[in-house]
Amino acid sequence: MNFADYIFIRKANLAWKECTRDNFIGVNQIACGLHITSSNKKTISRDEAKQVFEMGLILIYGNTYNINVNNLDFVGFVTIAHLYHYFTEYGIPFFGMVLKKRDMINAVNEFRLPSTITPGIINDMFGDLK
Repeated sequence: MNFADYIFIRKANLAWKECTRDNFIGVNQIACGLHITSSNKKTISRDEAKQVFEMGLILIYGNTYNINVNNLDFVGFVTIAHLYHYFTEYGIPFFGMVLKKRDMINAVNEFRLPSTITPGIINDMFGDLK
């Protein structure tokens, strides 16, 4: 785990303490948690929070999740919050779920990623995906 991951886990822990009830996080609390864990401090609309929450249920439980499932546990929340953090960091809509090479290189050039990430590393990473 690197320092950025450590800081993120600390933020997630704070969000969990501040925003949950009964050790689960529901659709009404997800915006609170995402606001704490995201470095982009914009206001999260109710519709966006609902989209992120529903996407989280699908990612965690698959396309056949039980419609009665209406809460995420800590691991599910951290998974969704981490994805949301990266997608908002790159300025990509969460529901698109696609990171493009160009967006990542722009993030490096704008110093939104750790200095250890370079355009060369991103080129290698995308080259390995082919």
